[in-house]
Order: sequence, then C-alpha cells, then structure tokens
Amino acid sequence: SNLHASIVDTRRRGELARDSDKGSNDDNKADDYKSSKCIALVEQLYKTYCILIKLVLYIGFTFAVFGSNYASILLKILAGERWGSNPEASAALSSFCIYIALMSLNGMTEAFVYGVAESGKDVGSLAVVHCLVGGVFYVAASFLVIHRNDHSDGSGGGTVGLVMANGICMVLRSVYSL
Repeated sequence: SNLHASIVDTRRRGELARDSDKGSNDDNKADDYKSSKCIALVEQLYKTYCILIKLVLYIGFTFAVFGSNYASILLKILAGERWGSNPEASAALSSFCIYIALMSLNGMTEAFVYGVAESGKDVGSLAVVHCLVGGVFYVAASFLVIHRNDHSDGSGGGTVGLVMANGICMVLRSVYSL
C-alpha cells in the first residue's frame, strides 16, 4: 500500500537524519521530536484510513448481501407486481446492489489518494490508470452486454452485463488506489 510505504520511508528518513547529525545535541533533540511527531501522524492516518475502509466495506457488503437477495420483494413493494415479477429487473437491481459496495470502496480509496497526493505527477498517474480502466470498461461492456441472449433468466448480459462491467472497473481502480 502507498500509505504503508510512506510510513516506512518516513521512519527511514528519521533514522538517517539522526545518524548523520550526531554532532549537535540540541539539533538532534529537535529533529527527533519532529521526526517522531511526523511518524505518529502518519501512523494515525494509516489507522484512520484502515478503519474507514473497513466501515465502508461492512456497510457496502451488508447492503449487497441483503439488497441482492430481496430485490424482487423490494420491486414488488415499490413498483408493483409487473416489475417485481420481472426476473430481468430483479437481476439488474441485485447486481446494482453489489456494484454499490464496489463503488463505495473505490470512492474511499480514490478520495484518500487525491487527498495525500503531493504532486501533479501522482494525480497524473491516477488519470492514466483511469484511462486504461476506461478501455477495459469499453471492452468488457461490449462483451458482457452483447451476450444477453445466453441467459434467459436475466442473470447475465444486457443491463446486468453493463453493471458487471462497471463493477470490474471499480475493482481495478480500487486495487490501484490501495
């Protein structure tokens, strides 16, 4: 993870600074204090980031588990029997419930990356990855949407295929941001 590498790098720089400046005792104390304060802040940031990722995943996957299993009942209640008994509409809503969990994970990881980016180069590399993932989406969506006729029960292709392609892209973007 980028944050873990940052913690290790901050510790290493602090140790190198202490080793190279052994001549001045007052300067060493000030540098040690600044270095330890910086390490403590980065470690606290890492802990907070992990807690937020876990929270987003718990909420998202809870929504995915219950939402995907009860999509047809929800459609019957909200939109009537016509939509509730439609297996394609139920499958689309079920897949979208799973997609919401993936999208929330992506939102949290990318927000953190943008928040800690130190230069335009960091943001630029993320933009390049977004372009590449867009290409993956184009190919995956074309493939998954066209195979609509392979699944007559609404479990794949069409709208579900489009949501699946978006889910694949969210996973790829989240993995890069982690």
